[in-house]
Amino acid sequence: MGRHLVTVVARPISVYPGSSAESVVYIDGSGVRVLVSATPTDNCIQVNDVAPVTGTAPLQVRITITVSSNAKPGIYSIDVVVMDPRQGRTLASV
Repeated sequence: MGRHLVTVVARPISVYPGSSAESVVYIDGSGVRVLVSATPTDNCIQVNDVAPVTGTAPLQVRITITVSSNAKPGIYSIDVVVMDPRQGRTLASV
């Protein structure tokens, strides 16, 4: 089976300590079925929801995060991985 071209665009957001916010991630592709996961890279960030978790690209995904009230100001990231649910292989990440 051929390789699918999928790209991911995520824009930075500002979240204050002790609050939550939504980040929008855009997944571009041509009719590719994808599975999306988001993992925080620091324990002061919690991923509350990824919606939709699966769908057909192009797709817009909302990731809801909460930042701990004791988080220090700075830049934190979330690893977003887009997979092919049938083959279990990574198509893109950001």
